[in-house]
Amino acid sequence: MTYYKDITAEYEDIEDRYELMVERIRSITKEETVDLRYRDYFVRTGEFLLQLDKVIEKVKSGMSISESCTAGELQQINAALYQGCYA
Repeated sequence: MTYYKDITAEYEDIEDRYELMVERIRSITKEETVDLRYRDYFVRTGEFLLQLDKVIEKVKSGMSISESCTAGELQQINAALYQGCYA
């Protein structure tokens, strides 16, 4: 039973760190003190990571992405994830 408690505690720690990471990424996308040469990169990368977080949250809800989204929503997710990749 101790093993289970250890794993549960570790999982909670990971979840806490994950939430802190997502909050930091949100703040990075609004950061204006970064040199203009690099700002676009940080904003676009942060927005990409936040889109991935939305997908992760849908998966964590217990449903598959195709079950929890309409075809239009899936297209929007795909466009958001891949916008600018080929530009």
